Amino acid sequence: MKGTILVGVDGSEPSDAVLDWALREAARRGVPVRLAGDLVTGSSFPCPTAPSVTTGR
Repeated sequence: MKGTILVGVDGSEPSDAVLDWALREAARRGVPVRLAGDLVTGSSFPCPTAPSVTTGR
């Protein structure tokens, strides 16, 4: 199954866990990840560092 994985991020611990899953799943499938966040409220949060992932391509 090809496509794009869309994941919402807000800087919370559960959000970080979902982002980690999305990065691993995208690497397994060989598809890109798109992040969605809330920029309207003006809140800021640190972006977690993505682990290095080898996709085999």
